[in-house]
Amino acid sequence: MRLALHSLTTMHCNCLTEVRLARDLDYQGIEFMVAKFLRYLDQGGQAATLRAACEQAGTPAVCLNALVPCDRFGKQDHQALLEECERLSAAAAGLGCPTIQLVFLTQLAGYPWPEVRRLTAQNAAELADIGRAYGIRFQLEPIAWRKRKPAFPADVDVIEVCERDMSHLSINFESQTLYSYSNQLSAFASDAAAQVPIEHEHAISWVVSGIQFLRRREIHLL
Repeated sequence: MRLALHSLTTMHCNCLTEVRLARDLDYQGIEFMVAKFLRYLDQGGQAATLRAACEQAGTPAVCLNALVPCDRFGKQDHQALLEECERLSAAAAGLGCPTIQLVFLTQLAGYPWPEVRRLTAQNAAELADIGRAYGIRFQLEPIAWRKRKPAFPADVDVIEVCERDMSHLSINFESQTLYSYSNQLSAFASDAAAQVPIEHEHAISWVVSGIQFLRRREIHLL
């Protein structure tokens, strides 16, 4: 398990300052905000330069947070989403950052769950195909249905329909969310088909190798 600096906690810092802070505070990685990272690039910064600084500090980029919103379905908006994903995937590869977070918001509020699942998975699959060409994986933060569905089973449901290697989930560990996920994971652990990796939104990450891990550690040790 690695402890990484989440750049939302250093909102007004630039990327290079965050590298220094992460090093000085003994973090083992950084979760960069997409807006800051793109601003760094737009001002003439190079992904390779930032990568070198991260490597020298011993704080590699672990995630870019986030490509948002991903629930864009109109023709022009959807095309813009794909172009943003292409640019971000290429930049993430240059940074040596393996993961981009996808955030789906509330565009499909009011739609029945099967339609939400289908359209969400459809967009996620397209984005995953773009990222794959650059060696980039994605983690899913399911804001869109967190209040409508039991979150963890719904997350897995979308990933299965997506039929892509959505290799991580993102879970917000506020106390209320933690309690909810605790119950859901404990129940879900009884399903022998569970093979779901999870990533803490704040970049405290681990891999769930399968049902044995869930039964052994559950959520209470996290």
